[in-house]
Amino acid sequence: GSVSFAYAPELDSPSVILPLRRPGLGPMFSRTNGDDRLLLTFNYELADLSPQALIYRDGTGTKVGLNLSHAIGNSIIAYAEWAGGRERDLIGQAIAYGKTTGTLPAFTPTLFPGDHTYGFKNDAAIGASWTGTDGVTIHLEYHFHQAGLSGRDWHSWFALGRPDSGLSPAYNGVLWYIRAFSEDRQDPESRQQIFMHVDWAHAFGYDLEVSAFAFVNVYDGSSLAQLASRYDLSDNWTIGLYATAAVGATASEFGSAPENRSLALQLRR
Repeated sequence: GSVSFAYAPELDSPSVILPLRRPGLGPMFSRTNGDDRLLLTFNYELADLSPQALIYRDGTGTKVGLNLSHAIGNSIIAYAEWAGGRERDLIGQAIAYGKTTGTLPAFTPTLFPGDHTYGFKNDAAIGASWTGTDGVTIHLEYHFHQAGLSGRDWHSWFALGRPDSGLSPAYNGVLWYIRAFSEDRQDPESRQQIFMHVDWAHAFGYDLEVSAFAFVNVYDGSSLAQLASRYDLSDNWTIGLYATAAVGATASEFGSAPENRSLALQLRR
């Protein structure tokens, strides 16, 4: 077994979330160390389950977690991850953070129906990976983020943004701020998602690695997908190509993304 402890001290006040991130040479402690954070982890081998227990604390409260994994035969590993603690949902967190950092006025309403105060929220992931003899590895997972937007919340988000909703156009910025907050925290926007990932090392017998992943919104079927390939030109040089696409109807999570296509070429020495 093992025990590990990590501490990230607060070195600056939380930063304002900006729609356009400008590059710079500063350490950006306001983004990485805007709060005191603690993480305590316990690992112990027990009945081939490889359990891991976690305790995490930051300025919003304390969370506990438990991870389990188990090998099934020589090719499959099944795993489950859970974490829980008291917090607001995504909407409540975003509005509160916007007011704290001065981005949103103090009188900004929540807009969405429901209870957005503190309550116990769960996060969970259940999945399995399969590895073939030819170097292909496939992951399939179900993600549950209770603080994320439900199907009703997504309906309200698009309904409030329509010109005939009766809502002041000034509040459109609040709607997009909620999603920008989720992206900044690297938290899922939706309450339920399916995740798939495929990786093929030494594809077709060459020094070529091909991989693909997709996040699928359970409520509207929209998805964010990427296809990537990396090829070793020599011992020193590698070339990579990454194609990313957000696919879905206009009134869907990924279909409404402002940037829905991207292509990147990478050359690395």
